Amino acid sequence: LGSDAPAASQPATQWVSALLSNPGLLGVYVLGAVNQRIIVNGFVYFFVPLYLASLGATTGDTGRILLLYGLVMVFTRPVVSLLLERVRSMALIVALATVASGGTLLLFPGMPHVAGLVLLAPMLSIAHSCIEAPMAAAVLESADRSPAISPGLSLSLLKLSERSGGVLGPIVVAALMTLYPLPTVAVILGISV
Repeated sequence: LGSDAPAASQPATQWVSALLSNPGLLGVYVLGAVNQRIIVNGFVYFFVPLYLASLGATTGDTGRILLLYGLVMVFTRPVVSLLLERVRSMALIVALATVASGGTLLLFPGMPHVAGLVLLAPMLSIAHSCIEAPMAAAVLESADRSPAISPGLSLSLLKLSERSGGVLGPIVVAALMTLYPLPTVAVILGISV
């Protein structure tokens, strides 16, 4: 067992150093996957229901807005995937869609009522559809430049990044909600993207 330990740890060292030396891949993980999941889980599924409750909206209204987010994504994701087949740089699409997602959050203070969220939910959903479809392709593109990172490992790290952002989302948003008014929280999230 003692002789196997160095051999087993060497590949881990190789892919960690390859990951750290590949800014494109690291950027997709941290700036794309983690940020997107912080917004989805922190803003859409945590912040929006609490905000709607503070406005006195019914649970039915809250459910319909969350359903709208999901429905728009179901219908736009296949269309976006077909359109993105013609694009050369998936990482660029992920970056632009992430910025669009943050920009949508910056609109929140101007649309502070239930009707505003009815508009913002589909906008976020479309931006997230544009992130999700090309993110795996962007990861595979960037991983091709690092032979120490296999396609399976690169996709596993993508899922790990998404799950990490999903866990961090409600924690980050809850912490911000204790410090700032609700519209300011949305702006901070939008700027941080």
